[in-house]
Parts: sequence; C-alpha cells; structure tokens
Amino acid sequence: MKVTEVYENWQQWRFSQDGIVLSMSTVVDYYSYCREIAEVISSHSDLILGGNDKTVQIDETFLTKSKYHRGRITEQMTITVLGLYCKEDKMGLFFDAKQYHGVNRMFSLDTVHLQTNHSKGEFVSKSDAANIINDLENQNKLMKKSIACRSSDKLLHQNMALYFYRRHYLENNYTDKGSQIMQFLLDTKKVYPGVVNGKLQEELLLKEIDQPEPLVEDEASTSGLPPPKKPRLEGIVTEIDDIDLAIEEASSEVDYQSDDAFGF
Repeated sequence: MKVTEVYENWQQWRFSQDGIVLSMSTVVDYYSYCREIAEVISSHSDLILGGNDKTVQIDETFLTKSKYHRGRITEQMTITVLGLYCKEDKMGLFFDAKQYHGVNRMFSLDTVHLQTNHSKGEFVSKSDAANIINDLENQNKLMKKSIACRSSDKLLHQNMALYFYRRHYLENNYTDKGSQIMQFLLDTKKVYPGVVNGKLQEELLLKEIDQPEPLVEDEASTSGLPPPKKPRLEGIVTEIDDIDLAIEEASSEVDYQSDDAFGF
C-alpha cells in the first residue's frame, strides 16, 4: 500500500477511537524501519547461484534513466547494476557495479562462458539459440517496477533489498500472508532485539560484501566486483508531483555507503 493510503486509513481509525490526529511522519518512519529491516536481513543472505547443468545469465542495467532523453541528469542515473540470474532456480542477485571486469572470478574454473554482443544488435547468439538473457531482462523490469521512490541512492538500494526480501524470504517460503507477516516479525526481532532481563541485546547489522583483489596492480584497473563507490550527492528534485515522493524525501534515514549486493 502507498504511504498516503496507509495514512488515510490509519487516520480514520485513530480519529474514531480517541480523536487524536496522526502525524504523517509516523507512517513514514514505519516504512523506513520496514525497509531497513529488509535491507539488513537481505545483506546476510547465503544464496548461491548456479551449479552443475545450470545456466546463470549476466547483464548490466541502469536503475533509472531520463524518459525520451529529456530533463536534467541526476546522480541516480549513473547507478549501474550488474544482474545475475539462474534460469533453472529462478533466483538471482543484483550487484552495484559498473563493469564486467573480474566477473569470471565468481564462478568455478570449469564454467563455460558464452557471450552475446548487444552493441552489434546481437541479443540471441547466432550459433546457439539458447544463449540469451531474456529471463534476466524480465527480472530487471520487475525489480525496477517495484522501486517506489528514486529520489536518492539509499532509497534505490533499500528498494532493491526489499524486492529481494519479498521474493527470497517471504514469497519463496510461504504462500499465506499470515506466515509471511510472522517471518517479518521474527526478522524484526533480529534487527531490533530490544532489552531482555535488563540487558540490551546485540542487534543484526548491515553486512558489507568483501572486496575482491584487483587483477592488475594499476591505478586504471577497476576490476574488483563490485568496485569502490565514489561519493555521490543526492539528487535534488525541483518539481514534485507525487506526494509519496515528497514524503519519502522528507524522511530522515541512515544513509548506508557500503557496497551492497541484493537479489531478486
């Protein structure tokens, strides 16, 4: 549900109970906490792709871009995502990365690598009709469609994590909403364990992935996957037509500047 829908329904219920007016920032804070929980839990995923007789499709995509090449360019338009998708398992991962260099080190030495050249209009290999990335392209569309707000890097990454959390932890394991809600409450306890017997429990923190060593010791080499992020300035939206976007921008959240990997 959208933030405005939750606010209106909650506002009506609270007013009918005690006449107290509910603040919009309260609803925004709850949404922020939910995204944070999904992001932290997703960063600890042990999902492994591929295996014998399995196909992993790899391609890069932009999380957001200008429509019809119009309008000003924002920092969010520079975020490139490397997607990996196992066709047989119907699961995959997204990495915040700007190139393919070093991607072969993510697979075993006996892995067979096939390629198609999109720059030459080759989306299906001429020698092998099965050498395509249609499944990954479809998942890219679903993931980007699920992103509710694109006003900053942190919201883009959190929405990527939220999409993975729903697919991998909830929908993949439970068919009924009650069980999914219970799983979310259990994960909430891991991130916000609270106080037990007068002692504050250790919470689960956002996990950063390890940085692979570069293949070549050279300043021009950025073969690590994913590469170190350069500092980004959050994009400023001058014209806001969507109230949900305005609400999200007003939300004060912790900005994680780690190299995160999330799946779908």
